[in-house]
Amino acid sequence: MDNGSEVFTKLPNPNAGPIPFTTASEVATRELLLDVFKLPVPRIPAWSSEASKIPVEAEYIIEERAPGVRLGSLWNQRSQDTKLKLVAQVAEMENSLTTITFPKHGCIYFKEDLDFLTGNTEDLDIDLADTEALKRLSIVPLTAAELWTDTRRDMELDRGPWKKPSEYTQALGRNEIT
Repeated sequence: MDNGSEVFTKLPNPNAGPIPFTTASEVATRELLLDVFKLPVPRIPAWSSEASKIPVEAEYIIEERAPGVRLGSLWNQRSQDTKLKLVAQVAEMENSLTTITFPKHGCIYFKEDLDFLTGNTEDLDIDLADTEALKRLSIVPLTAAELWTDTRRDMELDRGPWKKPSEYTQALGRNEIT
């Protein structure tokens, strides 16, 4: 890029789930991690989950390359003390993800991307200092591949979102009977 940063393009893996859904949810989730949790995830300067509206006819994510070197290439050269500090940093980042309780279990999307989705949506009604980023997001049905593959795509399945874990497990059973 002109500013010296490096980017790469990710194309969706069809095994991950329904492509437009997984692409849109990945971008919204990454923005949540960056803007709300303040985690050091690479920025996404451009993306599209609507293949029919772009010349390449494929969903994509253009992502900034993370600076630095792969930890795995240096791991064996580090002291035990350094390794413990690194593990503690990772654990601290993971622990920060537990500071928010979501109102339901589902996938995260930008509200403006919901026109192609069906099912129930739920605002991220969470009391935080940084609510501007949250106002753009919503919880919607899961994009798990097993809920969308083959004939299941057109079936009326319960894909969420769910308020309680018991609702989720009951839905899985009902979906198998369907």
